[in-house]
Amino acid sequence: METEALFINLTRLKHDITINDTTHKAEDKAEGWSHHPAISFEEDKISTEEVLNSVGQINIYTNGSKMDHRVGTAYCAFDEQQQITKTWQAKLRLKGSHPIQPENHS
Repeated sequence: METEALFINLTRLKHDITINDTTHKAEDKAEGWSHHPAISFEEDKISTEEVLNSVGQINIYTNGSKMDHRVGTAYCAFDEQQQITKTWQAKLRLKGSHPIQPENHS
């Protein structure tokens, strides 16, 4: 019963508790992002230049896009000589043919 009381004091009442001479401080639970990550996008941190020989033996590039309320995804794999070895693309749909609703943060 004492353990449950300590748990409630810490998690619900936000009171610090002491167990075996160790004090545990109450913390607020993190609740998601304060803003969408795209809002703090810094253009100088992402390069649009392709450097195919800088990665390794196999390079895989992925992409996703939204157009006309549809969502698509694709990938392309290159071998050591930077020749395309595999490609794949698809339109994303939920089970039952309901289209996926992409996020819109404009």
